[in-house]
Amino acid sequence: MKKNNGPFSDFFKTMYIPLWRVAAAERKLKEYAAKGYEAVSFSPVGVSLYRVQFQCTSPKDKNYYLFARFNAGGGPSLGYTSPCGMEERKISAVSKKTITINGSIFAAELKEDAESAIVLKYRVEKLKAARKLYFSFLLFELAALPVTTLFFYLIVPHEIFFREPIVIPPSFYPFAVFPIYAAIGTFVLSKELKLLRHT
Repeated sequence: MKKNNGPFSDFFKTMYIPLWRVAAAERKLKEYAAKGYEAVSFSPVGVSLYRVQFQCTSPKDKNYYLFARFNAGGGPSLGYTSPCGMEERKISAVSKKTITINGSIFAAELKEDAESAIVLKYRVEKLKAARKLYFSFLLFELAALPVTTLFFYLIVPHEIFFREPIVIPPSFYPFAVFPIYAAIGTFVLSKELKLLRHT
């Protein structure tokens, strides 16, 4: 594989793809292809961070579609509960090749004559499903603390329950990140959907 040239070559080899940035990642892949960087492979680096390997080529007008198999926590995902194989079947009619990311996430290179209305429909469906999933996570995470508190209030004798002020252990503080992450995901996906509908 050829090495990228230029002072920003390392930047062009890395792309951050959390599920709520999938639409932006598709746009970036198209933008890099137009600058002469063709994506040839993806590899997971960490939490939602993937290293995208590029090779230098002549600038081309390429369009990409990212999709995933949802593994219910068992592996990387773009966050929507598509049955295995459904996205491959849907997008195969308008794509010419697919790059696999660790067997769970895929980047399909679309055909030049792919009908934009069909691709747009698939993208909207994908982002709607992802937004629904993240919003469900947000509601669950926001409801977990009051429901748990109410449960203990009902089953624990009140003289024990109110003996000392309720203190949340510091080890639980990192869990506050999850509802914030879900809220950001829901918000960004809503913005992406609005942007898609006006393109």
